[in-house]
Amino acid sequence: MNQITKKLMVISMMSVVVSSSFMQVSAETSEGTTGSDTQNQITQTSNIQSKKIMISKVDVVPSVEPGQPFAVTFRIENISDGAIHGLSLKMVNVEGKATLDPFMPVGTTNEIYVGRIGYQDVREVTVTLQSSPTIQDGVYNFITSVMFTPTGGSEEEITKTIGVMVQNTANVSLSQIQAMDQTLSASIMNEGTTKLRNVKATVVVDSQTIEQSIGTIDVESEGYISIPLPYIQNDTTAKVTVSYQDATGQTRTLDGSTTIVASNLTEGEEVSPEQPQSFWDKIKSFFGFGN
Repeated sequence: MNQITKKLMVISMMSVVVSSSFMQVSAETSEGTTGSDTQNQITQTSNIQSKKIMISKVDVVPSVEPGQPFAVTFRIENISDGAIHGLSLKMVNVEGKATLDPFMPVGTTNEIYVGRIGYQDVREVTVTLQSSPTIQDGVYNFITSVMFTPTGGSEEEITKTIGVMVQNTANVSLSQIQAMDQTLSASIMNEGTTKLRNVKATVVVDSQTIEQSIGTIDVESEGYISIPLPYIQNDTTAKVTVSYQDATGQTRTLDGSTTIVASNLTEGEEVSPEQPQSFWDKIKSFFGFGN
């Protein structure tokens, strides 16, 4: 092998090494760019409390009734070193949805412009909402956005989550309570939008307690009470209590009462049918003659 051939082989080997190194660097750069792009795509808004403003309190009724308006009031405090400008609050959406459905703003929009908050000052912002009359019971979380510009700074945004409990108040009535022929009867009407479960009637009369299991009463349906009464010697009052579980699983009750007239019978005695009067019996009765 002459000198020229040896030099050509060395140059060829160096080219292979440089080419391999270039391919490795290119691959690492490509992977790094792909990872960065993916990270940017999944980045979400942080829920960390801002050091410029603070939502120190949220006032809302303990439970919201379907179809009824309710107010949500936010207390916003300026904890920065200067004034806050251009502040606005927006209830963006219900968690898990793109909109506020099944809620809607009432009397205003879902975004309230506040403007300036002075140094160490406090502002309250109220948004009034109303739910659909057919909304299901449960807890609904609202994503809330606050945008503002601190003095000498750029615009910032924070997001917070608040929860609202929707609870359908059962519309139940107990009526037509009466005692006839040694039987107490009554009607239970469910005029609400959810079923009543584990419905039970309890009657207390003359120190005796009698129960009847009714079960489930559907929406806009009626349940009936029919309970045999014990024999009593004196007129008394029967107390009726209806218990049921509402849509949230809570047990609620209805109360009522009725008067029971004392029975002329003793237990086991039967009523003797009256004998019809004959023609001569009626004549005797008319002129006052005895039998």
